Amino acid sequence: GAAGENLRKAIDWLPLGRQLLQIRTDCDLDGHVEGLPALDSIAVRAQQKGDLATFYENFGFKTLARALTGAEAAKPGTEGDDVLRCGLAEDVDVRVRAALARRADVSARWAETLARDPDPLVRRTVASRKGLPRGLIVALAHDPDRGVVHAAAMQPDLPLDEMPRLADEGFAWALVANPSTPTRLLLRCANPPPDEAWRVERLASHPNADEAVLAGLLTHPSAERRRAAVSNARSLSLALWERVTRDPDEWVRWSLGYRKDAPVEVLVRFAASPCAHLRASAASNARTPAELVARLARAAAARVRSAAAVHPEVTADTLHALARDPERSVRESVAKHAKVASVLVTLGGDAETSVRVAVRYNPATPPDLRRALENDPSVRAYYSYY
Repeated sequence: GAAGENLRKAIDWLPLGRQLLQIRTDCDLDGHVEGLPALDSIAVRAQQKGDLATFYENFGFKTLARALTGAEAAKPGTEGDDVLRCGLAEDVDVRVRAALARRADVSARWAETLARDPDPLVRRTVASRKGLPRGLIVALAHDPDRGVVHAAAMQPDLPLDEMPRLADEGFAWALVANPSTPTRLLLRCANPPPDEAWRVERLASHPNADEAVLAGLLTHPSAERRRAAVSNARSLSLALWERVTRDPDEWVRWSLGYRKDAPVEVLVRFAASPCAHLRASAASNARTPAELVARLARAAAARVRSAAAVHPEVTADTLHALARDPERSVRESVAKHAKVASVLVTLGGDAETSVRVAVRYNPATPPDLRRALENDPSVRAYYSYY
């Protein structure tokens, strides 16, 4: 390839390149360094500004030359710092100017200067900063570069009267990422509901997404998108809860059971469902009553019994019963989540290595048992393999 060809062309030069890069320790410095072998004559001294300025000017280091005049006080908030920033804001390398725009300690005055930079990369960087003045946000929202406008549209302090124009110009999804966007603009994005999962998730989790927005998302023909809406919604009204419990797709209904705000009546209904997935979601939900969890822990489906072991209020008697379950997956679930020492001691002697490994990494495992499991050859081999 090209790299190999370039290497073949330079092969005759490589010995010279090595010689140039090598640090020589056998140079005769007599006549060049006074007082050898002592090195006092070349010790670090005060900066020779005059010579440095001449050197910078001769070799074109204009930014360094300008910064030199403010070097004595180049600390944040000082006049010297302003001189240095001025030099960096005019640097010929756009990456330097963009890096300056990313600095958290850049003042509003310098942010406004950088917002007028000819390169859109710098302006986009400024538009992404937190805490910009409203006037500057508005100016950036009218920038000719769409990337700059996109970043400005996500600014929480963007004036509301700018948002309809931006939505009309194709920046609606940038506005969905803005926590200040009003419900009426979110509705424009929810009807018809979008196809992309990330758009559904972003809409559903928006702080201003009301029942009308979520109802629009729940009309999506894709069950996967409806499930994303249910899982990411900040809250659901009782009407929406009832609507989702009647969804034809069991996976959409199943996602309800894992919500922390699930109504108890919905969880009771799920616990009585013939669908094991729905019963499992109810068994693990912290809002499910403990007596109902105890009943689900005796379910025929191992998935449901495993979920019951995760419930934060599951009783010690239920955990002891699950620790003797014939299904390994159920005992593993208990070993991972149980906080009762006697249950963990029982599982620490389980015949299945994977169960003992789960006990080993449970934070509630007694120290003596953890040390014993650390020395268990099967546990160590299992951990090394995976």
